Amino acid sequence: MLLDMVNIFNNVTDAMWKEERAGTKQIIKVLPDDANGDATLSFIESVQKVAKLALSPETRDGSLGLDQVVYSYGANGKFYPTAFIASLKFVKELTDAERYKFLKIRAVFEDYLVQHKSFIKDIGHGKGSRTKGLGTFVTMYKTIFAALLEGTLDHQEITRVLLAQPDLKLKEPKLTPTSSNRVTRKNFPKSVRAAAAVREALETHGRCKICGARLPYYARSQDHRLDVSKGGTGSLENLQYTHPYCNSVKAKLEAESWTYTS
Repeated sequence: MLLDMVNIFNNVTDAMWKEERAGTKQIIKVLPDDANGDATLSFIESVQKVAKLALSPETRDGSLGLDQVVYSYGANGKFYPTAFIASLKFVKELTDAERYKFLKIRAVFEDYLVQHKSFIKDIGHGKGSRTKGLGTFVTMYKTIFAALLEGTLDHQEITRVLLAQPDLKLKEPKLTPTSSNRVTRKNFPKSVRAAAAVREALETHGRCKICGARLPYYARSQDHRLDVSKGGTGSLENLQYTHPYCNSVKAKLEAESWTYTS
């Protein structure tokens, strides 16, 4: 997964890692050896930059603090590496203006993903190994995002839009996992324990006090309810947790009198 991230976020293909063979015409330019380590460091920094944008708790990074229980795990509790990379790629490709718009519909966007986790399993299993499903995941995210921006908030209507996309090839969603119903053994199998862990995480993770979307512990930003510039203090009553990006644009949201409503 890490090598795939290095490739994807540095615009490198697997063929570019292969050594040139004598007497053959190389169609794709092979990466040269990294004599002093500078290129390697640059590749790592590219991955780190994207990871910070998606997962960091630092406000200065403008991190969206994506909850990977929402994006990368199926209802069966299985982690899908391609779904994880796709969530980072989706965030990376958002413009500044789109990130601001995403904030305003993020809670609905992610609640839809939670209610339709069968899509994660379908893409993760149906597209083959490695990153073959990457483009499908990103296209799905962009399609949901566009539908919400156009005012389509009904889950059934969003699903109809997704199913109508020929390149996605999604199946009718299964809103509840059924695999556990077939278990007859007395001890809890690993799959049931994994599914229970995902279910509990989704039920217990906090919510951003600005946008209303799920807020993972690893990406919490400390925010003053009443800003220090307005006399706010470091008291318990004045502390709230938010996504770093939400915190960074809080003043702009207040100037627009925008607040999240469920």
